[in-house]
Amino acid sequence: MSNSKNIKILFVLPTLSAGGAERVMSFLACNLNEERFDASLLVTGTDKDQAYSIKPEIPVTFLNKSAVRWAVPLLSLHIHRFKPHIVFGAIGHLTFALALLAPLFPNIKFVGRETTVVSAIQKLAKKKSKKRILPDLRARTLTKIVCQSHDMKKDFVSNFGYPANKIVIIANPVTAQFSLKQSTPDQGLLQLITVGRLSKEKGHLRILNLLFKLKRPFHYTIIGSGPEREAIFAYAKKLNLIDKITHIPFTDTVETYLTQSSLYLSGSYVEGFPNVLLESCAVGTPVLAFTAPGGTSEIIQNGVNGYIAESEDTYLDKLNYFNTADWNPVIIRQSVLSKFSEDIVIEQYEQLFMSLVP
Repeated sequence: MSNSKNIKILFVLPTLSAGGAERVMSFLACNLNEERFDASLLVTGTDKDQAYSIKPEIPVTFLNKSAVRWAVPLLSLHIHRFKPHIVFGAIGHLTFALALLAPLFPNIKFVGRETTVVSAIQKLAKKKSKKRILPDLRARTLTKIVCQSHDMKKDFVSNFGYPANKIVIIANPVTAQFSLKQSTPDQGLLQLITVGRLSKEKGHLRILNLLFKLKRPFHYTIIGSGPEREAIFAYAKKLNLIDKITHIPFTDTVETYLTQSSLYLSGSYVEGFPNVLLESCAVGTPVLAFTAPGGTSEIIQNGVNGYIAESEDTYLDKLNYFNTADWNPVIIRQSVLSKFSEDIVIEQYEQLFMSLVP
């Protein structure tokens, strides 16, 4: 039972639609120790496309605004009325809004959670780095900033001038819904899978290039939607791979598809902290990924739960000689549970919050 002496935390998100930040924040709100914390959730958008259920005892408020910037006055009013000890928000444009509001509430601790290696994304998109306005404001007015990987912290310190002592590294958790597979797919037909947004940084096109060169039978499942959908499947058609591909725009049973797969393929050029790699390992399916900034190297242990390839030739070689018999699903699962289980991550967040409100 919660009481008035608990630390009051307001979790703020733009939406509750399917996404890594939304999953983690809603998970935290529902699983903090109720004897220490009173959690509530504020969403600047609507309940449309809500993908995550919240426990009935957790108050949820929707501001019903189409963009975060239009929600700022109501967000400020809600903070004034609720009087939390901590306001915790995720996703860049929202953390910027919180940074704007923080000076108005000097007795409240404002915490932001970052989701990607910004400079790597900007480089991939060939955009000039915006170093002086948005990141500097957050660095000045937010009390703490949560990064999900060491690469992310290094990027914000080296490229955007964030004080290192303001940054806390807390990875994403493996949630309990992902259970160990009970059997492995037939080795005769290699069952491959990629899950995530269909965008350039995810590297679907270079995966297709390598599958075109693959010398063994395979089937490739792509789960996700996004701006590169037409380009990806036009290219698959050009390479005569379309008959070997199943596309699923959205599913709430990702675990089932991961369990039925032999190997997870990541083509990403950059990641924040890739939840789906955790999820694949959690069910016992190994991962083949490229070297990339972000949390990939903190999840994948070569030869234990997958491989990280430094070149396309190495990646293709691992594909050609992949054998399901070489991999133990129990060991793969334990490799991520030992570092990223729900209990471990919850404890890290609770320690952070308690350090802010002695």
